[in-house]
Amino acid sequence: MTTGSPMQSGAGETHEAPASIYVAPSLASALDALSEFGAAGAAFAGGTWIMRSPIRHERLKPHYVAIGKIAELTTVRIDSDAIEIGAAVTHAALAAALADLAEFAVLVDAAGRSANPAIRAMATIGGNLATAEFAAADCVPALLCLDAQVEMSARDCRERIGLAHFLKIRSSLPPGHLVTRIILPRAARRSAHARLPLRKSGDYPVAIVSLSVSIDAAGRIQAARVAVGSVEPVARRWERLEAALIGRPLDAAEAAQTAAALADEFVGRDGVDAPAWYRSACYPVSSAALRSQRLAPELVGTDMGFNLTVNGDHLSSATDPATPLIDILREEMHLTGAKPVCREGFCGACMVLVDGEPTPSCLLPAALADGREIRTVEGLAAHGELNRIQAALEASDAVQCGMCFPGMVVSLTHLLTTRPDATRDDIRAALTGNICRCTGYERIVEATLLALANA
Repeated sequence: MTTGSPMQSGAGETHEAPASIYVAPSLASALDALSEFGAAGAAFAGGTWIMRSPIRHERLKPHYVAIGKIAELTTVRIDSDAIEIGAAVTHAALAAALADLAEFAVLVDAAGRSANPAIRAMATIGGNLATAEFAAADCVPALLCLDAQVEMSARDCRERIGLAHFLKIRSSLPPGHLVTRIILPRAARRSAHARLPLRKSGDYPVAIVSLSVSIDAAGRIQAARVAVGSVEPVARRWERLEAALIGRPLDAAEAAQTAAALADEFVGRDGVDAPAWYRSACYPVSSAALRSQRLAPELVGTDMGFNLTVNGDHLSSATDPATPLIDILREEMHLTGAKPVCREGFCGACMVLVDGEPTPSCLLPAALADGREIRTVEGLAAHGELNRIQAALEASDAVQCGMCFPGMVVSLTHLLTTRPDATRDDIRAALTGNICRCTGYERIVEATLLALANA
């Protein structure tokens, strides 16, 4: 196995390529691997943060342990007194699993509205909690409101601690530890989640406020938990506001006024998306918005190779395992429909179908595409005939420059396949992960409605 070979990112940075991505078949094998790798290794769940490391000018770890195929980490267990969420459960899967449980509305909203649909299908709840550098994680304030506990496991131990304490110590945990479950107690509660991004969708929020309250028979607040995220480097509870709400009627306008009076509670952080003063000004506004086995068998290394199936064609590749799928498609298979634009999973120009699901190919390491069915925009037209959405886009004169449109076609093809009764709002929701700078989207929506009508 070769280590330390340079790998180029799309932005032109050079960094050391990882020696391996180990796809763990069980939790025990994952913990063994993390223990053996020590500080040179890390867990890889959804990868939406790790795969953007080159953009942040950060080096990748020499070794990653992929945990996304471990059954007990991808399961949501619902009992009468608590729910248990595996750390590798995606945001989309979490929102779907809890959708009918009103007491967890704050978490359903946080998971179901974060980023964009493709990111929600990749990003995991454990990754949200474990990434200390990611201050804008939607689910963290929601979990703080729900009195979450975090289970951490290592090769020889397992312990459970409160989420607030975990957030304080996560950066100093010794190598080999892994977040394995999040446990939430069940209770009669009302809850809400508000996020304030710079644009309507597909963006990190500048401020997040999550709220959970219990109400007595007279309609007054018996207990309250309010948490703020993205404003400061680490999400935390707003205890002064909690105390001020207790004993009062549940009134959104009054709660917003109280929040504004306590707005000196937090000190905003500076960031490329927003300055500190703006965050500090925004979170009271967000409060108002609340109304309402061993390594060898599964080791994929730089000299071991893997197999891809793309548009029905098979490719064997020996490239670096952390190379983004988009680069394999373009450079080895010469499929240039998918475009490497933002390399952050937000623009949608690199969207492809992986096992039938829209996936930003810039965030999927090639090793984790091994053995999966991949379809690019080039593979959507059967026998040279345009598919329904392609034909409708052409007929509606909706096609613009071609930079974003391959990704649009992929996302809309998935929508027409899975939602034959889709509405105008469904179409707009499906496109929140696809950014177009040329058009106001209206012709695209109309073309999709035409394709649905012609089914």
